[in-house]
Amino acid sequence: MDNTGNYTRKIFYDWNGSWSINAKVDDIQWFNFSKELYTQAITYIWNGTNFEENTKVLRSYNTDGFITENKSSYWNGSNYVNSSRYTIDYDHKGNTILEMSYSWSNNSWVSNDGTKYFFLYDADGDITTQETLITIGINWKKTEKLTHYYGGYVSVKEENLSHGIQVFPNPAKDKITIEHGDFKPVAIVVYDFKGELVIDKKLMDNAPVKVLDISALNPGIYFIQLINQEQAVKKKFIKNLIFLIYDF
Repeated sequence: MDNTGNYTRKIFYDWNGSWSINAKVDDIQWFNFSKELYTQAITYIWNGTNFEENTKVLRSYNTDGFITENKSSYWNGSNYVNSSRYTIDYDHKGNTILEMSYSWSNNSWVSNDGTKYFFLYDADGDITTQETLITIGINWKKTEKLTHYYGGYVSVKEENLSHGIQVFPNPAKDKITIEHGDFKPVAIVVYDFKGELVIDKKLMDNAPVKVLDISALNPGIYFIQLINQEQAVKKKFIKNLIFLIYDF
């Protein structure tokens, strides 16, 4: 417990005929305990004899309790090395207007993916228009526009350049399912956060659902592109990290 009576450690067990220690999250520091908003958490893995340090997560929040930054690092045996980072900006209504993810390269954070959101409000403060853009290479590309109608009407999607493609589960462990409808990709490629090609799969059928084996990939953030004869659609997914498995 800390000096306010909040717990600072959680131990995880597996059942295999009997309970055995698996891992623990320790050195927890809190921003708001009642809402389970922590600023630091370190994951340790049980090696059969003792706990070994594994990953550290640091988080920051704004005054409304919304997360603004998440930084993850891994233990290399002597110290923690930066791994991944994401940041979130909000407007005056608390709506997300910018999400950015970064990887650690050459002793600095390098931006590798982002999503922008633009909102227009009416005189009552209700959203009338919402636009979404994602980064493709070094450029921003509009993917979706929503116009909200009030007085009995629901939000109407006017434009969707992402073709309704879904990638799930996300985060994933061994396989991801890709629903692409009538987009009809001829190839699926996957890049890691450094931009290196890790999967290049040619497709021979037009089935609307594809299952991709990612069991050989290391934990981390990846970018998947579905390519057809005219264009490519980009999505992001996460191969499960230890700190994600034991998040709380």
